[in-house]
Amino acid sequence: MKRRTLMGLAAGATLGGSLLSGCKSDDGPGEDGRSKIRFSWWGSAPRHEATHAMLKDFSSKFPIDVETETGDFTDYWTRLATQFAGSDAPDAFANEERYVAEYGKRGALLDLREAPGLDLSKFPEDALGTGTVEGTLYALPTGQNAYQVMANKTMFDDLGIDLPDDTTWTWDDYLALAKEITEKSGGDILGTDYGTGQDADLQVWLRQFGEMLFAEDGSLACTPQTTATWFEHILEISDSGAGLSAAQYQEALTANTEQLPFAVKQTALSWWWTNHFATVHTLTENDVVMLRVPSQNGQVTENGMFLKSSMFWSINARSKQIEEASTLVNYLANDTDAASFMLVDRGVPVNPDTLAAIKSDLGEHDQTVIDYLDQLRTEIKPSPPPPPPGAGAAQQIIKRYLGEVLFKQRTPAEAADAMLKEVDDATD
Repeated sequence: MKRRTLMGLAAGATLGGSLLSGCKSDDGPGEDGRSKIRFSWWGSAPRHEATHAMLKDFSSKFPIDVETETGDFTDYWTRLATQFAGSDAPDAFANEERYVAEYGKRGALLDLREAPGLDLSKFPEDALGTGTVEGTLYALPTGQNAYQVMANKTMFDDLGIDLPDDTTWTWDDYLALAKEITEKSGGDILGTDYGTGQDADLQVWLRQFGEMLFAEDGSLACTPQTTATWFEHILEISDSGAGLSAAQYQEALTANTEQLPFAVKQTALSWWWTNHFATVHTLTENDVVMLRVPSQNGQVTENGMFLKSSMFWSINARSKQIEEASTLVNYLANDTDAASFMLVDRGVPVNPDTLAAIKSDLGEHDQTVIDYLDQLRTEIKPSPPPPPPGAGAAQQIIKRYLGEVLFKQRTPAEAADAMLKEVDDATD
């Protein structure tokens, strides 16, 4: 049965209940011949319901029962850190790129190339590279997305402004367009906001100059001079009235998704991950389109965009149920029935077989994202390596210094120097 058929069943399926942080897995099969493992992930209620239904399907196919632990993003990592410190972590769990190296280098994660029965043959090496640290595959991507510009086409049409050619536009074009939006709307609509994931925004900018935030060994791989030009670029947008003021930017940092400037139609351009495309349509109730990122020289292959793994599956290296945990991860990665429950909630599947199996079940917006990413794959350069341990702090550090630049508390050059030093200190 497909995801939509079992959704109602999932609401009542606890599979052992949630937040079982004190429950350890059994050492082996019980008297009924069934094993028991623990599995955790983060997300909202719809994801929880779909995942519970998917795990019910898994347990019907294998003699393995799954106890589940769920939570929101922040609480999830706090609990997981406590569990690993107490040797009580789940057998398998959802991971995120900023924590792959952090847990992997501690010896907490299994090398998935050695996971018994885990078939990696359908996964491109570039995708596997996003979960690989120093040659060891610690995390298997659930799907991919890209950070790009979204444009409210309804607003463009109402203002009589044409959408840009996103295969040739430059940052000068982007600034001019944002100014035109503000001016033609009489200031009722600002041209652009600055997104909520400034580490990704900065990564794209740096890649256009042949740099990146972190090298494969975890060291900083960008210069203060190039970083300062990113601050200068956003400051120019703000000062010109083409984008958010310092106060509006600060307010947006604490807003939930429904209250973000683009969602409430305060701006006509914004920065989002592609997996939010359907959500943005729902929030704005307008026609929204995805645009490639502007480049320095108008060359689409030099725009710095990259495919990011939405999240990952990892296995606890100290699990007493490695074989069972590997069976679960193999099911999550390769089973077409598993894909029919997840659809693209955890990103567009990397495995072409599972993607083909669900494509006809997807809505128009999800189909659009798949086609968009297919186009990007012919244009973009390899994805950045996983960030080093401690990189979870980098995003907040970058946001804080951008705020100081917008409020004129630091010059772009001063902010770049101080920010990179702080990021370097925070990471291993």
